[in-house]
Amino acid sequence: MHWTSLANMQEFKKKYYTGGSVLEVGSQDINGSYRDMFRGAEYVGLDIEEGPGVDVVGWDTIAEESFDCVISWQAFEHIEDDISVMRRIAFCLKKDGACCIIAPSQGPKHGYPGDYRRYQPEDFIHLADQAGLEVIEVKINGSVPWFDCVFVGRKN
Repeated sequence: MHWTSLANMQEFKKKYYTGGSVLEVGSQDINGSYRDMFRGAEYVGLDIEEGPGVDVVGWDTIAEESFDCVISWQAFEHIEDDISVMRRIAFCLKKDGACCIIAPSQGPKHGYPGDYRRYQPEDFIHLADQAGLEVIEVKINGSVPWFDCVFVGRKN
């Protein structure tokens, strides 16, 4: 994991995480994990296939309003149907729950399994609108080559 991604998640945790359960979307540990950052919380890692850091494969067992917080870092560029995933994030967030999604706004293509897009703030504003999430903060905050796009939303 690159240092700007770590710094962005630390900032989210300090400003918006109020405790409780955490769901990580795209949790397979390929380049690091945020699990230790949320030590003590009920933490569930979700991905599309088994691997290190994955507790649940697929969305089938994720119940409505079951998590206080949802995070995803450097996974959204690998999700083909990002609107569907954003709707699932909204579905599983508890009322007033917060989410933080960090995705590259630039940088080279890379697999795992596909690499579909780079994100700008208006992309996350659109996804939040489609999912019924309130936009709390969205910004580009990173460094070469990725220039992270950081989205923070809330379920009202």
